[in-house]
Amino acid sequence: MKDRNLKKLFFFSVLLIFSSELWSQSTELGSEQSFGTLKQKELSFGGRLNTNGWSAFMTYNRSMGFYKSKFYQFELLNYRDAKEKKVNNESAITISNRFGNHPKSYIFAKQNSFLSAHFSAGKRILIGDKAEKSGVSVEFTYQYGFSLGLIKPYYLDLIYTIQSDGITQNIARPERYSPENHDKFLDRRYIFGSSGFSRGLDEITPVPGLHSKAGLRFDWAPFNELVRALEVGLAADVYFRKIPIMLNDQNKFYFINIYLGVEFGKRW
Repeated sequence: MKDRNLKKLFFFSVLLIFSSELWSQSTELGSEQSFGTLKQKELSFGGRLNTNGWSAFMTYNRSMGFYKSKFYQFELLNYRDAKEKKVNNESAITISNRFGNHPKSYIFAKQNSFLSAHFSAGKRILIGDKAEKSGVSVEFTYQYGFSLGLIKPYYLDLIYTIQSDGITQNIARPERYSPENHDKFLDRRYIFGSSGFSRGLDEITPVPGLHSKAGLRFDWAPFNELVRALEVGLAADVYFRKIPIMLNDQNKFYFINIYLGVEFGKRW
Protein backbone atom coordinates (compact mmCIF):
# COMPACT_ATOMS: atom_id res chain seq x y z
CA MET A 1 0.00 0.00 0.00
CA LYS A 2 2.86 2.39 0.86
CA ASP A 3 4.61 1.75 -2.49
CA ARG A 4 1.34 2.39 -4.30
CA ASN A 5 0.95 5.79 -2.60
CA LEU A 6 4.54 6.72 -3.44
CA LYS A 7 4.00 5.86 -7.09
CA LYS A 8 0.86 8.01 -7.12
CA LEU A 9 2.87 10.95 -5.75
CA PHE A 10 5.55 10.42 -8.39
CA PHE A 11 3.09 10.36 -11.30
CA PHE A 12 1.27 13.37 -9.85
CA SER A 13 4.51 15.38 -9.76
CA VAL A 14 5.30 14.45 -13.38
CA LEU A 15 1.78 15.45 -14.44
CA LEU A 16 2.14 18.73 -12.57
CA ILE A 17 5.39 19.53 -14.37
CA PHE A 18 4.03 18.91 -17.86
CA SER A 19 0.77 20.73 -17.23
CA SER A 20 2.66 23.78 -15.94
CA GLU A 21 4.90 23.69 -19.01
CA LEU A 22 1.88 23.76 -21.31
CA TRP A 23 0.34 26.57 -19.28
CA SER A 24 3.50 28.66 -19.32
CA GLN A 25 3.93 28.28 -23.07
CA SER A 26 0.44 29.62 -23.62
CA THR A 27 1.18 32.75 -21.55
CA GLU A 28 2.69 35.79 -23.25
CA LEU A 29 5.87 36.68 -21.40
CA GLY A 30 7.04 40.05 -20.31
CA SER A 31 5.66 43.23 -18.88
CA GLU A 32 7.00 46.04 -21.05
CA GLN A 33 6.70 48.74 -18.39
CA SER A 34 8.57 46.54 -15.88
CA PHE A 35 11.37 45.39 -18.17
CA GLY A 36 13.62 48.28 -17.22
CA THR A 37 13.87 47.10 -13.60
CA LEU A 38 13.95 43.39 -14.39
CA LYS A 39 17.16 41.61 -13.42
CA GLN A 40 18.22 39.27 -16.20
CA LYS A 41 20.55 36.82 -14.42
CA GLU A 42 20.84 35.16 -11.03
CA LEU A 43 23.45 33.01 -9.28
CA SER A 44 22.61 31.35 -5.97
CA PHE A 45 23.77 28.65 -3.57
CA GLY A 46 21.76 26.68 -1.05
CA GLY A 47 20.89 23.46 0.69
CA ARG A 48 17.92 21.16 1.17
CA LEU A 49 16.70 18.90 3.91
CA ASN A 50 14.96 15.89 2.41
CA THR A 51 12.90 13.21 4.10
CA ASN A 52 15.65 10.78 3.04
CA GLY A 53 18.79 12.88 3.49
CA TRP A 54 20.24 16.28 2.62
CA SER A 55 21.76 18.09 -0.35
CA ALA A 56 23.73 21.17 -1.43
CA PHE A 57 23.23 22.93 -4.78
CA MET A 58 24.26 25.78 -7.08
CA THR A 59 21.79 27.45 -9.49
CA TYR A 60 22.18 29.73 -12.48
CA ASN A 61 18.91 31.40 -13.47
CA ARG A 62 18.11 33.57 -16.50
CA SER A 63 14.96 35.62 -17.04
CA MET A 64 12.64 34.83 -19.93
CA GLY A 65 10.45 37.84 -19.24
CA PHE A 66 8.63 39.23 -16.23
CA TYR A 67 6.63 36.09 -15.41
CA LYS A 68 9.01 33.24 -16.20
CA SER A 69 12.66 32.28 -15.95
CA LYS A 70 14.79 29.26 -16.84
CA PHE A 71 17.52 27.83 -14.64
CA TYR A 72 20.25 25.19 -14.56
CA GLN A 73 21.24 23.49 -11.35
CA PHE A 74 23.93 21.20 -10.02
CA GLU A 75 23.09 19.36 -6.81
CA LEU A 76 25.00 16.88 -4.65
CA LEU A 77 22.83 14.63 -2.47
CA ASN A 78 23.51 12.29 0.43
CA TYR A 79 20.80 9.65 0.81
CA ARG A 80 19.91 8.18 4.19
CA ASP A 81 17.77 5.11 4.74
CA ALA A 82 14.93 5.55 7.23
CA LYS A 83 16.29 2.63 9.27
CA GLU A 84 19.77 4.07 9.70
CA LYS A 85 20.69 4.55 13.33
CA LYS A 86 24.11 5.31 14.81
CA VAL A 87 25.38 2.92 17.46
CA ASN A 88 28.16 3.37 20.03
CA ASN A 89 29.85 0.06 20.78
CA GLU A 90 30.09 0.11 24.57
CA SER A 91 31.65 -3.35 24.72
CA ALA A 92 34.43 -2.27 22.36
CA ILE A 93 35.26 0.80 24.47
CA THR A 94 36.34 -1.49 27.32
CA ILE A 95 39.04 -3.00 25.09
CA SER A 96 39.93 0.15 23.18
CA ASN A 97 43.37 0.41 24.81
CA ARG A 98 44.41 -2.74 22.99
CA PHE A 99 44.01 -0.89 19.68
CA GLY A 100 45.33 2.47 20.84
CA ASN A 101 42.18 4.47 20.07
CA HIS A 102 38.48 4.63 20.81
CA PRO A 103 35.99 3.17 18.32
CA LYS A 104 33.91 5.42 16.08
CA SER A 105 30.13 5.21 16.15
CA TYR A 106 28.68 3.19 13.28
CA ILE A 107 25.40 2.40 11.54
CA PHE A 108 24.28 -1.14 12.22
CA ALA A 109 23.32 -3.31 9.19
CA LYS A 110 24.40 -0.68 6.67
CA GLN A 111 25.94 -2.09 3.51
CA ASN A 112 26.68 0.98 1.35
CA SER A 113 26.63 4.75 1.43
CA PHE A 114 24.83 6.40 -1.47
CA LEU A 115 25.56 9.81 -2.97
CA SER A 116 24.17 11.29 -6.16
CA ALA A 117 24.97 14.21 -8.47
CA HIS A 118 21.99 15.87 -10.15
CA PHE A 119 22.24 17.87 -13.37
CA SER A 120 18.96 19.74 -13.91
CA ALA A 121 17.16 22.20 -16.13
CA GLY A 122 13.98 23.85 -14.94
CA LYS A 123 11.64 26.83 -14.99
CA ARG A 124 10.06 29.18 -12.48
CA ILE A 125 6.66 30.75 -13.05
CA LEU A 126 5.66 33.83 -11.07
CA ILE A 127 2.43 33.40 -9.12
CA GLY A 128 2.52 36.47 -6.90
CA ASP A 129 4.88 39.46 -7.11
CA LYS A 130 6.10 41.61 -4.21
CA ALA A 131 6.73 45.29 -3.68
CA GLU A 132 10.20 46.62 -4.51
CA LYS A 133 11.53 46.44 -0.93
CA SER A 134 8.98 44.45 1.02
CA GLY A 135 6.76 41.39 0.90
CA VAL A 136 7.32 37.94 -0.54
CA SER A 137 7.18 36.78 -4.14
CA VAL A 138 5.77 33.31 -4.85
CA GLU A 139 6.82 31.13 -7.79
CA PHE A 140 5.95 27.67 -8.98
CA THR A 141 9.20 25.87 -9.79
CA TYR A 142 9.94 22.57 -11.49
CA GLN A 143 13.02 20.84 -12.83
CA TYR A 144 14.18 17.54 -14.29
CA GLY A 145 17.38 15.99 -15.50
CA PHE A 146 19.98 13.25 -15.23
CA SER A 147 21.41 11.71 -12.07
CA LEU A 148 24.73 10.01 -11.44
CA GLY A 149 24.42 7.82 -8.35
CA LEU A 150 27.55 6.72 -6.48
CA ILE A 151 27.45 3.56 -4.36
CA LYS A 152 30.33 3.48 -1.86
CA PRO A 153 30.95 0.40 0.31
CA TYR A 154 30.43 0.97 4.03
CA TYR A 155 33.37 -0.33 6.06
CA LEU A 156 33.37 -1.56 9.66
CA ASP A 157 36.34 -2.43 11.88
CA LEU A 158 35.61 -6.06 12.77
CA ILE A 159 37.25 -7.73 15.76
CA TYR A 160 39.27 -10.91 15.20
CA THR A 161 41.10 -13.03 17.76
CA ILE A 162 44.48 -14.31 16.56
CA GLN A 163 47.38 -16.22 18.02
CA SER A 164 51.00 -15.29 17.39
CA ASP A 165 54.00 -16.89 19.11
CA GLY A 166 51.70 -18.46 21.66
CA ILE A 167 50.09 -15.11 22.50
CA THR A 168 46.35 -14.55 21.96
CA GLN A 169 45.31 -11.03 21.01
CA ASN A 170 42.44 -9.14 19.44
CA ILE A 171 42.85 -7.04 16.30
CA ALA A 172 40.46 -4.73 14.43
CA ARG A 173 40.35 -5.23 10.66
CA PRO A 174 38.46 -2.87 8.26
CA GLU A 175 36.07 -4.83 6.04
CA ARG A 176 33.13 -4.22 3.74
CA TYR A 177 30.17 -6.57 3.83
CA SER A 178 30.52 -9.96 2.13
CA PRO A 179 28.82 -13.34 2.50
CA GLU A 180 31.98 -14.58 4.25
CA ASN A 181 31.78 -12.02 7.10
CA HIS A 182 27.98 -11.95 7.30
CA ASP A 183 27.82 -13.23 10.88
CA LYS A 184 30.41 -10.80 12.22
CA PHE A 185 29.01 -7.83 10.27
CA LEU A 186 25.63 -8.32 11.95
CA ASP A 187 26.91 -9.21 15.45
CA ARG A 188 27.62 -6.16 17.60
CA ARG A 189 30.02 -8.16 19.78
CA TYR A 190 32.47 -8.29 16.86
CA ILE A 191 32.08 -4.70 15.63
CA PHE A 192 34.70 -2.28 16.95
CA GLY A 193 33.31 0.72 15.06
CA SER A 194 33.16 2.54 11.74
CA SER A 195 36.28 2.54 9.54
CA GLY A 196 35.62 6.14 8.46
CA PHE A 197 34.16 7.75 5.33
CA SER A 198 37.41 7.72 3.34
CA ARG A 199 37.54 3.93 3.38
CA GLY A 200 36.03 2.59 0.15
CA LEU A 201 36.38 5.74 -1.96
CA ASP A 202 38.39 3.75 -4.50
CA GLU A 203 35.58 1.18 -4.84
CA ILE A 204 32.72 3.47 -5.88
CA THR A 205 30.19 2.06 -8.36
CA PRO A 206 28.33 4.57 -10.62
CA VAL A 207 24.59 4.15 -11.28
CA PRO A 208 22.80 6.42 -13.81
CA GLY A 209 19.26 7.66 -13.29
CA LEU A 210 16.65 10.40 -13.76
CA HIS A 211 15.08 12.87 -11.36
CA SER A 212 12.43 15.59 -11.13
CA LYS A 213 11.23 18.17 -8.61
CA ALA A 214 8.20 20.43 -8.29
CA GLY A 215 7.44 22.95 -5.58
CA LEU A 216 6.75 26.50 -4.43
CA ARG A 217 9.49 29.08 -3.97
CA PHE A 218 9.18 32.10 -1.65
CA ASP A 219 11.65 34.97 -2.08
CA TRP A 220 11.72 37.54 0.75
CA ALA A 221 14.88 39.50 -0.20
CA PRO A 222 14.41 43.24 0.59
CA PHE A 223 16.12 44.30 -2.67
CA ASN A 224 15.72 42.95 -6.18
CA GLU A 225 19.52 42.54 -6.46
CA LEU A 226 19.54 39.86 -3.72
CA VAL A 227 18.24 36.31 -3.52
CA ARG A 228 16.87 35.02 -0.24
CA ALA A 229 14.45 32.21 -0.89
CA LEU A 230 12.73 29.29 0.77
CA GLU A 231 11.44 26.36 -1.29
CA VAL A 232 9.22 23.41 -0.41
CA GLY A 233 8.15 20.62 -2.73
CA LEU A 234 8.16 17.02 -3.89
CA ALA A 235 11.13 15.22 -5.48
CA ALA A 236 11.42 11.88 -7.29
CA ASP A 237 14.53 9.92 -8.29
CA VAL A 238 14.62 6.76 -10.41
CA TYR A 239 17.80 4.69 -10.97
CA PHE A 240 18.50 1.85 -13.37
CA ARG A 241 19.03 -0.69 -10.58
CA LYS A 242 18.18 -1.18 -6.91
CA ILE A 243 20.37 0.74 -4.48
CA PRO A 244 21.56 -1.61 -1.67
CA ILE A 245 21.95 0.78 1.26
CA MET A 246 20.89 -1.56 4.07
CA LEU A 247 21.19 -5.31 4.55
CA ASN A 248 17.51 -6.05 4.05
CA ASP A 249 15.08 -6.82 1.25
CA GLN A 250 13.53 -3.33 1.19
CA ASN A 251 16.10 -1.61 -1.02
CA LYS A 252 14.52 0.08 -4.06
CA PHE A 253 15.48 1.65 -7.36
CA TYR A 254 13.49 4.84 -6.71
CA PHE A 255 13.29 7.52 -4.02
CA ILE A 256 10.36 9.88 -3.44
CA ASN A 257 10.64 12.56 -0.78
CA ILE A 258 9.45 15.94 0.45
CA TYR A 259 12.10 18.65 0.67
CA LEU A 260 12.64 22.03 2.30
CA GLY A 261 15.36 24.22 0.83
CA VAL A 262 16.94 27.61 1.39
CA GLU A 263 19.15 29.60 -0.99
CA PHE A 264 21.06 32.86 -1.12
CA GLY A 265 22.57 34.69 -4.05
CA LYS A 266 22.68 37.77 -6.27
CA ARG A 267 20.86 39.10 -9.35
CA TRP A 268 22.21 41.42 -12.04
